[in-house]
Amino acid sequence: MDPTGGWVGKIAHIVGAEPTSARHDLTWTKEELRDYSNLILLCGNHHDVIDHPASRDQFTVEYLRALKERHESRYRYGLARMEEAFLNVTKGNVVRPCTTLGQFWLGDDEEERAGNVETVNEIANYLATVTTAARQVLAFLVSREEPIDIWELARHNGEVEPVRTGRILAELENRKLAWVDDDPFEEELPHRVFLWTGGVSGKSGSNILNGWDDFWEMLRDHLTERIDATVEDVIVGLDFSLLD
Repeated sequence: MDPTGGWVGKIAHIVGAEPTSARHDLTWTKEELRDYSNLILLCGNHHDVIDHPASRDQFTVEYLRALKERHESRYRYGLARMEEAFLNVTKGNVVRPCTTLGQFWLGDDEEERAGNVETVNEIANYLATVTTAARQVLAFLVSREEPIDIWELARHNGEVEPVRTGRILAELENRKLAWVDDDPFEEELPHRVFLWTGGVSGKSGSNILNGWDDFWEMLRDHLTERIDATVEDVIVGLDFSLLD
């Protein structure tokens, strides 16, 4: 980027894509030419310099590959550590799956019940890949009958401003579990937080609920009537056997 934040990067080919381009190799296939390993991100000036007839011979395939590797290796370790840290946060999550849904599902259709057991366990396993902090917020959202404003949610989490809460909501939205309505024309609650279901207005694409749009509502209503289990026990504790 330039000092004002303008994007000036250009993607260049190490082995040129066109027959007349720099460093082109007739033996390469189109798939090989456009593969990530043959691409390098440069500023606009150097993008043109490495391909210009007057200067292209100074930049060999070997040199550009080494340049790409040297630059990307500085970040590859950091990304690996970030991934490792995330896995360390979630790998201790142990799901207790449901087997019958005996208390949660009152229908008599055994085939439908078996399908629901499978779907609920898919939801459980999916939640196990979500951080505990995000599941805690999700459980709070499920427990409520009405959407909550992001600022109120932040105060519930002990924050004056929604900094950490915003990061958690970003994870939930990325995982298609909840989303923030940032409609600038909504005067009363311009930043309401909604649970993500297939029927949510303004949101497209399926999520882990597999079309069971009222699952969170059913889960809340069921657990509200019980004294031996809570929404937190199921969503945060991942104990879906409580529904049997």
